[in-house]
Amino acid sequence: MKIGRHLSFILYPLSLGMMMLSAAVPASAQLTDLDTQDGQRTIGWLDYDQTLMPYSWMLTGNAAGLTTYMPADTALYRLADAYVSAATSHGRFAPQHLAAHSSDVSVGVRSVYRMGQRVVFRGQMGYQNLWGKGAGGSVWINPRMMPFDITEYEDSTRGNTRQEIFLVDGAVGVSLAPWLSVGAEVNYKTSNYTKQRDPRHTNGLMLLHGSAGLMMRLGGGVSMGANYLLRRMVEDISFRTYGRTDKVYHYLIDNGAYFGRDEQTDGMGYTNNANQKPLVDMRHGAALQLAWERGDRWQWVSEVEYDHRHGHYGIESPSLLDYNNHQGDEWHLRSTLLRSGNESLHRLTLGISRVHVDDYERVYRSITSEGITDIHYYDSRLMGTIREGGVSLAYSGRFGCSRQLARWETDAAYEYSYYNRTASLYPFYRQQKTHLSAITLSGAHNVVLDSAEPRVFTLGLSLTGATGGGDKNNDGTYAQPSDEQQPPLLHEACLGRQYEWLTADRLEVGVRLRYAFPVARMPVRGYVEAGGHWRKAFATEYLEDTHRLEASLTLGCNF
Repeated sequence: MKIGRHLSFILYPLSLGMMMLSAAVPASAQLTDLDTQDGQRTIGWLDYDQTLMPYSWMLTGNAAGLTTYMPADTALYRLADAYVSAATSHGRFAPQHLAAHSSDVSVGVRSVYRMGQRVVFRGQMGYQNLWGKGAGGSVWINPRMMPFDITEYEDSTRGNTRQEIFLVDGAVGVSLAPWLSVGAEVNYKTSNYTKQRDPRHTNGLMLLHGSAGLMMRLGGGVSMGANYLLRRMVEDISFRTYGRTDKVYHYLIDNGAYFGRDEQTDGMGYTNNANQKPLVDMRHGAALQLAWERGDRWQWVSEVEYDHRHGHYGIESPSLLDYNNHQGDEWHLRSTLLRSGNESLHRLTLGISRVHVDDYERVYRSITSEGITDIHYYDSRLMGTIREGGVSLAYSGRFGCSRQLARWETDAAYEYSYYNRTASLYPFYRQQKTHLSAITLSGAHNVVLDSAEPRVFTLGLSLTGATGGGDKNNDGTYAQPSDEQQPPLLHEACLGRQYEWLTADRLEVGVRLRYAFPVARMPVRGYVEAGGHWRKAFATEYLEDTHRLEASLTLGCNF
C-alpha cells in the first residue's frame, strides 16, 4: 500500500510542476482498481471513463468544471495510469502526407486528483517517437491545420521520416465558495520532424494552449460558466538538399486542391534554403457554458466556443520575406444530455462546428542598392479560402454497472463533415467541395474472471461505414487571361487521390483485447491491451492501394 502511495505522490507533482502546483493527469485507462475496505485502499476494479461519465462539466474546456468531480468514495479521489505502447500502420488509404509504412513507440502518465474539498487537478505527460517509410506529399507535419500547403508532388522523392512528440498538459479547478469555482489549464506540445531524402525538410512545431475560466452555481440545479482561450502555433521549416547539388527539385505552392504554381529548390521563394521560415497561427477565443441537473439522475451541459485566428508565413523585416498572411473564425457547439440509473449510464452528445479561413499572398518588391537589400510590401491578393465543418450525434451506454465497472459498453455515432476549398491565382480559380457521412457502432464486454483477486478480460469490437461525394474540381476564370499570364500548375493524380481519401465509400473494422490483473498485494493493477484496425475503400480510381491496417500493443499499470 505504501509503494502505491509513494508512486502517486511522485508522479502527480512531476505532471503538473509547470503550474507551480502538483497537478495530476487525466487517465483514460479502461480499468483502474480502487476500492475501500475499512478505510484502506485495496484492489478492486474500475472503468475510468465510466467513473467520469456522471460529471458532464469535465467534458467542457472550462477547467473550473473540474470541481464537480467529487465521488462519494474517497478512494476515487486519485486515479493514475502509466503506460508504454507500440503501434504500426501499413497501407496508403490515409492522408497523402502520411507514410505508407510507419511505427511508433509512446510512453505516458496521466491521472486525476481531488486534493481535499476545494481543489481538483488533472494533467498529462507523454512522449512519442515515430518512424515512417515512403512518406511524401505535404511538407507540413499536419497540413489540415494550415491555411495553404507546400507539396512534393513527385512520387519518386518519397523517403523515410522521423518524428518526436512531447506533451505536457495540466489543469486545476478551485472552489472559492459553494457557488463559485475558478480554473486554469496549460497545454504545451512540441514536435520535431525530418524527411531523410532529397529534397529534405526539417520541421519544428510548437502548440501552446491556455485557458482561464469560472463557473457559478445559480441555484435550482442551474450553473453557468465562461472561459478565455489562447492558442498559439508555430511551425518552423527549413529546406535542404544534401545529395546531387546539380539536381533541381520542384514543389507545388498549393493554394488548395493541388492548384498553384511551381517552385524550384534553387529559387528564392517559399522553399529557398537561405533561412528557417515560421508559419505562425494565433487564436483568441471565448467559450460559454450552461448546465442543468436534476438530482443524481439527469444532467445537461452545453458549450459554445468562438475563436478568431490570424497569422503569417515568413519573417517581416527589411531583408527577410513575410510571404503571406491569413485570418479566420471558428465556431463550435457541444451539448450533452446524461441519464444515470442504478446500474446504467446513458449519454447523448450533439456537436456542431464551422471553420472559415482566408489566406492572402503578399505583393512585394525587392530592391538592392550598394549591396543592401530592402523589401517593400504593397497590397495582398487572395490566395485561397477554406470552409469546413460538420454535425455529429453520439450515444454512449453502460449497462450492468457494479463497483464502477460496466459489464457491457455500447456506443453509436453519426457524423457528417464537409470540406470546401477555393484556390485563386488571378484570373484563374479552382473550387472543390467534398462531404462525408459516417456511422460507427461499437461495443465491449468486461468479464470478471476472479472476484477474490479481480482479473478482468475485455473484448471490444467496432464497425464504421462511410460514404461521401462532392465536386473534385470546378476550374474557371474570374476574367479573360492575357497572353502574359501563366496558367496555374495542376496535379491531377494527387488531386484524385486526395478527393478519394475525402469522399470514397469505406468500411472500417476494429478489435481490442484487454487483460487487467493485480500486481502482488499492492494497490496497483497491471494491464496488457492489444488492438487492431482495418480500413478499406471501394470503387476508387486514383488511390495506389485501398486499405490501411493498424495494430498496437500497450502495457501499463493503474494506481
